[in-house]
Amino acid sequence: MKRIITFLALAFFSFQQLKAQENYLWATGSTVGSYYNAANYYTNSFMNPWPYSRSSMIPIVVGNEVTWKNIESSTASQLRSAGVKTDGTIWFWTKNSDPTKSSEPVQFGTDTDWKQGAIANASAFGGYQGLKTNGTLWYMLNAGSTPVQWGTDNDWDTIVSWNSDFMIAIKTTGTLWKLETDTDGEPLNITQVGTENDWRMAKVNSNGTMSFAIKTNGTLWKYNTSTSQFVQEGTDTDWKDITNNGLIAMKTNGTIWGKGNNSDGQLGIGNTNTVYEWTQIGTDTDWKHVSARQTTTYALKADSTLWAWGDNSAYQLANGNNTDLYVPTQVGQDHSWLYVSATTLGAFALRTYGYEGPGSSTAGINSLISDALTIYPNPGTSSVVLNMNNGWNGFQVTFAGVDGKEISLTSVQKSANELEFNTDSLVSGVYFIRLISTEGTALVRWVKN
Repeated sequence: MKRIITFLALAFFSFQQLKAQENYLWATGSTVGSYYNAANYYTNSFMNPWPYSRSSMIPIVVGNEVTWKNIESSTASQLRSAGVKTDGTIWFWTKNSDPTKSSEPVQFGTDTDWKQGAIANASAFGGYQGLKTNGTLWYMLNAGSTPVQWGTDNDWDTIVSWNSDFMIAIKTTGTLWKLETDTDGEPLNITQVGTENDWRMAKVNSNGTMSFAIKTNGTLWKYNTSTSQFVQEGTDTDWKDITNNGLIAMKTNGTIWGKGNNSDGQLGIGNTNTVYEWTQIGTDTDWKHVSARQTTTYALKADSTLWAWGDNSAYQLANGNNTDLYVPTQVGQDHSWLYVSATTLGAFALRTYGYEGPGSSTAGINSLISDALTIYPNPGTSSVVLNMNNGWNGFQVTFAGVDGKEISLTSVQKSANELEFNTDSLVSGVYFIRLISTEGTALVRWVKN
């Protein structure tokens, strides 16, 4: 006897067979508006109409791609970011502050050996840089133009940050360099900073100056703009990372520390008092990544949970309201976050649905059931057909999206193996379909054009 099959749906995003470790790009706050320009995003219940752009009160998937490897945002603008996909291609967001302009990623050339991307935020559509796996540096003046190699060196190791008309890079020799461009992103000078050869990382402030750097011996250094030299901060030798704004730093033991301006609680110490010495934030020792811009901070823990605190005026903390938070607060319950990059009033983040663990969206996924399921047409418009080659006896079917709301869809059982759903009521985007039975669970995604 067949069991009753129930059908529910959650609005907003796309589908096809879902495989492990597919990395989805998510956004919070007004960063969502830097990706989308469709008018209907003003009307969604979790989107807040905002004079400057569109803001999301919770993290939402942006775009239909699932192959992102890394993502970084310009320190000068939330609307300009660079991403590398798992196939080695590199992409850039070109949108300026006008929310009516398209902002979908534009590919930088056709090569498939890119390691990192960067933006010298010189103009609305110019000043893109890319680092290849062979250590060569390239630039592109305008979206869609042909990449040109910047110099002849092939020992560049990391593009560590960028702002205004320059970026900072470190070579495989451990030397630190400043690379300048003109107002159109045309390369100008490459100048070594100091003579040391033991630099591991460096950061740049949003005001266009270098801020902090960390050496291979774990010491922390602050840049003095008056002398154009780095001065050591304290004597500790266990610093691991520091944010672009220089307010939050991480140590090798998994602790995070704050110092400086705390006007919106961005230091996460429970108040808004300015701090003049490096002060530990809480007592946790399982932090693995931190990113901050201006007065908002994001961080990941070792269990792949996402946390945020500080300014929340544009809903960038993704907790459903715009109240500032003065201590690290978890974003949702998922254990599937891979990376986060803070923007001016929000963040881009990478998340996988292939992670199986506590709170995971895909815990218990049975690959045999997933492999037995096909859906068509994909992408589609007014309907989608689910075909399970061993029949539908005992399965519960749930359409799931990212905002937690359920939407009923009309379905027709075309045969013992096929169910057809009417999707006229759904807006264009990505949707996740979950099948649950006593044999296990399957998860697929579908794109509505």
